[in-house]
Amino acid sequence: MSQVATESTTLAPNWNSDPARSANVTIEPVLKSAEVGESAGIVYRGLETRIATPASAAGCRTRISPCPFWKRAMDVLGAALALVILTPMFLGVALFIKCVSRGPVLYRQRRYGLGGRPFEVWKFRTIEVNRELDQHRSHVAELMSSDRPLEKRDHELDVIPGGALLRRFGIDELPQLINVLKGEMSLVGPRPDVVPFDHYEGRHRRRFDVVPGITGLWQVCGKNRTTFSRMMQLDLAYVRRRGFWLDIAILRWTIPALAWD
Repeated sequence: MSQVATESTTLAPNWNSDPARSANVTIEPVLKSAEVGESAGIVYRGLETRIATPASAAGCRTRISPCPFWKRAMDVLGAALALVILTPMFLGVALFIKCVSRGPVLYRQRRYGLGGRPFEVWKFRTIEVNRELDQHRSHVAELMSSDRPLEKRDHELDVIPGGALLRRFGIDELPQLINVLKGEMSLVGPRPDVVPFDHYEGRHRRRFDVVPGITGLWQVCGKNRTTFSRMMQLDLAYVRRRGFWLDIAILRWTIPALAWD
């Protein structure tokens, strides 16, 4: 069984590589876990790491809390504070959308979260079409069956003027802070997916063991430049290694990752 390092040395910043790999002592060992894959059997409890036996890694599902108290407290405080601070931006974005496009400012999209349960996420509307969900689901399903990078399909959509910029920096996702306050999402976690739970392979369904997030390990480790299989590795590594300092590290690197992507 491969041994995975539980400690990491500090690396100097290198903006020619993923920002999560540069100058971060918390994310690096999780990336190593993702590179090794599930066979290493890393199980994360709080900030302590142990190596499971092959039998426990292959045959048992580790009991984890979908959203422990520390995480829920951070979500409520962080989302509430962000909504207060970002209110002027929200008003500005809403006014901009109304000026450049007819239709509602916000729209809801069905996604699948904890345990594969469906819920509605809130987003700023950045496209003119009405069948975006069906098109997006088909696009994701195609990527799941291939090994192509998870690139967005903005070139195929009727994006509103300025909508590409909102999507580029994730501003269209900010209304999901409402979902965080409602407990349907977390600040950090695997992205809620448009593809139903039962469409995933058994080993990939563990990404639904935790509350989905606005940002996550995948977002700071390449995002749309990665493949579906790599996204799954990162999602499962987060589930296994989840902890307070890992969430802080991911939040810290989210904005630099958006700027670098």
